[in-house]
Amino acid sequence: MNLDEKKRINRQKRGQISSKDLKPYYDYSTEYLIGLLNDNHPQKRTISATILGMRHSEESVLPLVNALKHEKALYSRIAISEALSEISEPSINSLIELLGEIGNNQETELPQKYFNKKVFPWPGTWQPEPWLKLENQQPLNS
Repeated sequence: MNLDEKKRINRQKRGQISSKDLKPYYDYSTEYLIGLLNDNHPQKRTISATILGMRHSEESVLPLVNALKHEKALYSRIAISEALSEISEPSINSLIELLGEIGNNQETELPQKYFNKKVFPWPGTWQPEPWLKLENQQPLNS
């Protein structure tokens, strides 16, 4: 097996798909696709999230948010984030509740060891991942 083949297989293990992988699943029901979010194969989870996002399925917001909490496969995680962005406004409240909860790589206290970082991002450059595509949306009326 050559290096390119190994890379392709590793990307598939992380849930990468192509547009041809979506075609067999277009006609499946929303309920079936929501169930696929819990499948053992990351590619099926990516396919499910992608199609649910294309459908702008409001009923899939909570299952997608729950999947986002636990998803470890890179491409599946990206697809779930993009699906929530596609669904747009109906997903906002559920995503707000998740701020600061997803992942366990957050510091909870100052480190005792000297922090060696020399470059920091500007505070205005960080945005929660699923909201990146919401920038063209109208602001919510409060």
